[in-house]
Amino acid sequence: MIKAAPIFISYPKENKEVADSLCEVLEQNGLRCWIAPRDIPPAQSYSKAIIHAIKDSRLLILVFSSHANQSDHVLREVERAANRKIPILPFRIEDTPLSEDLEYFLSTPQWLNAYDPPLQSHFAPLLEAVRQLCEVGPDSSRTISHITGQIPRAGTQGRWSLRAAGVTAGIFGLLVLLVVAGIVWYQRFQDPEPVEVNAAISEILTNTINLDARLGYVKQALSPDSFEQKLREVRKQVAPALTNQMNPGYRALLAETQVASLRQAINSSPLRLELSNSSRQALLKMGADPEHISAYRQSLADVQWATESLFNRLAARAKPADPDAKAWQTLNQQRTLNAIQRLDNYSHIAHLYGLRLLQPLAGMKPNRIDETLQKLTFLEPRKMLPKQALNKQLSETTKQLALLLQERNRLLDAARQSRDKMLEELEAINRELEIQPTDTAAMVIGKAISLRQLGRPDEAMTVFSRYGELFAERDSVAQQYARIAQQFTLQLNKLGIQGGIFLHEITPGSSAEKAGLAVGDIILEYAGRSLIYPADFSKALTELPQGEPMRLEFLRMDKQGHFSRHSTQVICCPLGVGYRSI
Repeated sequence: MIKAAPIFISYPKENKEVADSLCEVLEQNGLRCWIAPRDIPPAQSYSKAIIHAIKDSRLLILVFSSHANQSDHVLREVERAANRKIPILPFRIEDTPLSEDLEYFLSTPQWLNAYDPPLQSHFAPLLEAVRQLCEVGPDSSRTISHITGQIPRAGTQGRWSLRAAGVTAGIFGLLVLLVVAGIVWYQRFQDPEPVEVNAAISEILTNTINLDARLGYVKQALSPDSFEQKLREVRKQVAPALTNQMNPGYRALLAETQVASLRQAINSSPLRLELSNSSRQALLKMGADPEHISAYRQSLADVQWATESLFNRLAARAKPADPDAKAWQTLNQQRTLNAIQRLDNYSHIAHLYGLRLLQPLAGMKPNRIDETLQKLTFLEPRKMLPKQALNKQLSETTKQLALLLQERNRLLDAARQSRDKMLEELEAINRELEIQPTDTAAMVIGKAISLRQLGRPDEAMTVFSRYGELFAERDSVAQQYARIAQQFTLQLNKLGIQGGIFLHEITPGSSAEKAGLAVGDIILEYAGRSLIYPADFSKALTELPQGEPMRLEFLRMDKQGHFSRHSTQVICCPLGVGYRSI
């Protein structure tokens, strides 16, 4: 048996969260795993690392879903494992039939069906199956079907010899069962040593203390940030236009900091999912139900899953979001709150299961049960409850969890619908930005500028070029405008501006001509006013006093396509110019 060999986890990229959860549960229970991309060495190619990992593994767990059916990577990994006669354990998270390709390799092993929620309830059967399968070396052809029952083979003996052998085996088996039952009975009812009882109490109470501490870390890390509110108020006074642009960046930075600090704090208070053998035996000797021990272990695994779920939600908040998508931000906040509430609920359930195990031990002296429970801050209750009251509270808390899970599913559906709506809106915008034969010159220019503002400069330059082709016959400066607009789009960030006013006509003898302005110049400021859109320029020409000299800032492009900034004085108003957006 090769105990050092890892367990290879195969999964489609869409089910990475499930695969990571399986990996965490297995490794917390002492089973080493290999999972991509975590275990791929930095200097090794992806495919080479996969081949070596499968070759050295003792078991392959397949996270099976409809996405696995369509994944070429999954198919290749399963094929390599099957060719090397490595046991394959399919973990089925969707009620989906096998593709013909996968069916060729997975028709023999039995399934572990895990598509009935919650997913965490299926981790214990998976862990048991993995432990049994790992008793077989990687060179064996044994599969999970061999674990659940061997197929009898026909022998060469006669009917009577087979019957005699069966009777003998039956008697011998009965004797073995009686001996084993006697040993178990003796160990079960023999009083445990005080040191064993105290060790069991200590393990459960340590988990309880850490559960309580982790809830405190969550509350502290996610408490409202007063600095964010102060920063928002200052921005409104200094630069109102930048408020919406800068807030998402700050929120993303804050969320990244929260995730990192919270993960570090929670890792400092680990949970021990598996009680030690001596503690298990002490609990059994004191009358604990084996199913209660399993339920306690599963409840701690649920807490771990809920913790990772919260981390995923916080990580999603760290991603940049459209500042105008208020509904999307609200939905994300609701999903984060639901994740926090589910973690709190799972933690309370684990605490109650721990109290249920401690009940038979509470009367033994000395112990730290009452003293420890009184020091809890977030978990309830903070004292031992009678069995009936404890079961009642456990039932109520479980019902609350069911409601939270329903709310989680509702929010997931709302998120999908919101994403679909956003996608439809973006597709509608794309359709509106396509150049149509009936578009006017102003419409084509507007679409080019919109593409640039959406962060699509290459497409904007293509539309500007298209403008020069479409309107060259009707506009004598159309091609000059297209060339300058393309260079302006390329250099906009470098110039540190958002837009300007393109001069396409200068009236001979006008104030503009006397000031040295020329067709192709881009006005940036007039009388101290920043100009981005033609409406800004029109308003300035209307409001400023007539006959007064005004300072004007503009850009001029040279033959190499470089812009230089200039300043001049003009007599207001009118200037005698024709202008448009750029």
